[in-house]
Amino acid sequence: SSIFNEAGREKIPFEAVYHYADVPKARIFTAGLNLPYWYGKLTAVIRVDAGTKEGAGMKKAVFALSALTSVLTLGFFAAYRAAGSPVFLTLCISFGTVAYHFLMRLSVGALFNAIMKNRADCGRRWFGLREWEKKLYDMLRVKRWKNALPTFAPELFDLTRRSPAEVAQATCQAELVHETCAVLSLAPMLLIIPFGEPAVFVITSLVCMLAELAFIAVQRYNRPRILRLAERTLRHARDNRADDPAQSM
Repeated sequence: SSIFNEAGREKIPFEAVYHYADVPKARIFTAGLNLPYWYGKLTAVIRVDAGTKEGAGMKKAVFALSALTSVLTLGFFAAYRAAGSPVFLTLCISFGTVAYHFLMRLSVGALFNAIMKNRADCGRRWFGLREWEKKLYDMLRVKRWKNALPTFAPELFDLTRRSPAEVAQATCQAELVHETCAVLSLAPMLLIIPFGEPAVFVITSLVCMLAELAFIAVQRYNRPRILRLAERTLRHARDNRADDPAQSM
């Protein structure tokens, strides 16, 4: 998820309309959208990721595929032990590798969530966008394809329920998860030595690592925009409190 100008320079397929009377002053997110607003009468258009159903469907699919590939791995392993056919060994290795990638990602995500609880420090240098990254992401046209990537937990990036600061923290944790998974994606290649089948291990490992790098690029590309929105939202809330004597008391 990310923050966009309503002027049309950037767009995402999420939409919600908020009115000044319906939203608490501290939750008005238009300050980061470069939209004109008025204190007495404000209509703000905010594009929001509300893909709860899509996220639930993706979670079910990931869990189902993890279970299915694990069962198939055990089944073909048992068949190989019983029959000794190399075909069963190849199938066991293939499904086992796929199962590893699914289960590893679920485990890493759960571990980071248990430790960090989406409360990362966005000010750490690790999360900062380097100058060379901006040029790289422009060259890779991240802006064009980033919305095509699936989101495992879209509720974490939903601005109807979370502040921009919370969404920014979620992007930091998501980045760490994908970075860890990118490294662990290469681990199955160590099994080439005892099992052979280099094509299976190398292809699946590299494809999964490249997929993780794509998710990392999106998180790092989006975060500066979200942080700018969070800063402007906080400043706008402070200005409102300063202008409203009842709130400043």
